[in-house]
Amino acid sequence: MMSIEKHYTMKEASRILGVSVRRLQIWDKQGLIRCVRTPGVGGEYLKAS
Repeated sequence: MMSIEKHYTMKEASRILGVSVRRLQIWDKQGLIRCVRTPGVGGEYLKAS
């Protein structure tokens, strides 16, 4: 069975998680979350499983 991953913009993810966009950037840099960068969007964060 195939798994479909949902992507969120940095702003959406920060609102859902209750943290700042800057905090998400720090977590990404620390390897705690994985950011998928797409052209023209700035960054999207994968939904946690």
